Amino acid sequence: MPMNVIILGSGRVGAAIAQALLRDGHSVVVIDNDPDSLIRLGGDELAGDFFVGEGRIVSTSARKRS
Repeated sequence: MPMNVIILGSGRVGAAIAQALLRDGHSVVVIDNDPDSLIRLGGDELAGDFFVGEGRIVSTSARKRS
């Protein structure tokens, strides 16, 4: 059964996991703050989605306390 996977960071490990999951037919979204990291994923050959951005991840529990 295909999975929907979100990977944060496309360094060596994130890129390798994304490529393996895509080869196995899963739906993959990769989020990274470096647009050049798309090259590690295969550039234009990428079958998944790639988002570039900068920001801060805040857990819902941290937001409730503030």
